[in-house]
Amino acid sequence: MGMERARAGLAAAIGAAVLAAGAGAWGLSGWIEERTRAQVSEALADHPWVRAQVDGALVRASGRAPDERAAMEVLEALARIGGFTRLRSEIEAPHAGARPRAEPPRVAAPARAARLVLTRRGREVTISGAAPAPAAGALGDALREAGQDLRISDVSLPEAAPAPDGWLAAERLAARALALLEDATVEIAPGRVAVRAAAPSAKAAAEAERALEAARPEGVQLDLSISAPPPRRAPFSFALLRTAQGWTLEQCHAADRDDARRIEAALRASSPEGFDGARCEPALGAPSERWADAALAGISALATLPAGRFALEDSRAALEALPPTDADAFARAGRGLSAALDGAFSLALSGPGAVEQPPAPPVFAARLSRGGALALAGTAPDEATRGAVVSLARSLAGGHPVSDGLRASGAAAVDPAWRRAALAALSALLALDEGVARYDGASISLAGRARSAEALVAMKRALAEAPADGLQVLSRVTIDLPAAAAELPLGPARCAEALSAIVAATPLNFAPGSAAFAPGAEATLDALAATFRRCRGGVVEIQGHTDSQGREETNLALSRARAEAVLAAMQARGVSLTVMRARGYGESAPVAPNDTEEGRARNRRIAFAPWAPGGGQEDGR
Repeated sequence: MGMERARAGLAAAIGAAVLAAGAGAWGLSGWIEERTRAQVSEALADHPWVRAQVDGALVRASGRAPDERAAMEVLEALARIGGFTRLRSEIEAPHAGARPRAEPPRVAAPARAARLVLTRRGREVTISGAAPAPAAGALGDALREAGQDLRISDVSLPEAAPAPDGWLAAERLAARALALLEDATVEIAPGRVAVRAAAPSAKAAAEAERALEAARPEGVQLDLSISAPPPRRAPFSFALLRTAQGWTLEQCHAADRDDARRIEAALRASSPEGFDGARCEPALGAPSERWADAALAGISALATLPAGRFALEDSRAALEALPPTDADAFARAGRGLSAALDGAFSLALSGPGAVEQPPAPPVFAARLSRGGALALAGTAPDEATRGAVVSLARSLAGGHPVSDGLRASGAAAVDPAWRRAALAALSALLALDEGVARYDGASISLAGRARSAEALVAMKRALAEAPADGLQVLSRVTIDLPAAAAELPLGPARCAEALSAIVAATPLNFAPGSAAFAPGAEATLDALAATFRRCRGGVVEIQGHTDSQGREETNLALSRARAEAVLAAMQARGVSLTVMRARGYGESAPVAPNDTEEGRARNRRIAFAPWAPGGGQEDGR
């Protein structure tokens, strides 16, 4: 059973490792086959009884193993190589009861604790960890019985210890969780199943929680953490009533939990005696990034009145005075609220002696964040102009998110000149790397940063499209020299220095004895890829190094596997193979003594150096 489990699981591990390297590697199929053949030969150097044949994406391993343990060692060694998608094992091993070969006594490896981690992303399921041998195939069978077309990659290892009580029942519960949730991580440990997942809706999350609680077997602890996106609300609303009896929150939608907390904190500050009614609900559909600010402005206005009601509905705001509010107090509250809303919301005032505020002139505002996200706000004089501005924003944003908080006031006549000026301001803003633009009918103001003089030229060209009659243009745009310098091409030596600085600041760590990245490596890998994409005029060698613990040949293989894991991660992030190579140095180049844990930790590293053809045998690409 252990051999079958290892064979099936490790073959899947090989496939998963190749998939992680990125689809671009398959264009080098001939080179991959040649490279795989050399790596297989090296991995099997200590196992002369094995015969291996490489045929494209298939590796056949055959021969008679001295014992089952030796056979599993071969399969594990092949799994660490990668470079092929299918392993066909024709290895014969004696039955467990057969007399083993004579060999020197070995120190038994410490038993692995039974623990499996199952990850599902869409149709892809990965199983990792250590499973009790008697339960070897039960989990895969349970997943397949779920009735879904799941692609299962089993990279777990069998554990000789017997299955703990309730283990098979826990596996069935885990399989049930993966059948219900398409984005989930499930951990199985003795007596415990932990589920961390994201559901498509709050309803789906609640249904999954009920189903799993109902399926939980006796004696198994179930830890659930299933998140869901907030619901979409239309209209997006906020309503607050103040009377002599106190404050009542009639309805409250917020863009996120932080905004909900801000609004409720402002209410508690304005009404020390507390408030009744609803609580703020995070939801999708906020018409403006300034929604919470508008709600806070309404709370402040209502706090100056003895009684009244404030309401927001989408992009409309309303303040109503209730007795015994006098006209002067209400007028002051209305003026303050109108100034705070600053044209982002239309405002209606009503109540005893209230004077309706004249409609604010249309004002267009936009903010471009570093990274490309664009937020539109303010008012357009008519729906056609609003549509034209939003359409241009989406077409020029290059796929980056566009937050549409622009509304049509309908209070002004259609003005072609206003439209041309707003479009010019938006086009000028999008020529920059980040900044803000504002057009109020009389002037365009623009502030931000660019990375090149060419961007300033493009900005001025866009502003030239605005109507010239009486329009004032104010711009405060600077060239971001550090950002521009960060995009300059780097030669091999400078590139290696920049890459080395990244791993010096945030070391790239791996799981013990493995080429799998430790948690938290993604940010470092992203930074390395961004620097690699600037490398020109040569090749940089990715170097893997280990400490001196263990056998020299094992350390050499591990260092090479780790260097190649970095290379594969770079390729998956769009870095060309023409600018990088990978090589393992094992324990041959320490930078610190190996007689202390601190020194050994420093020696386990990824390093970078310029590579020159003919400078030594190359193990990488």
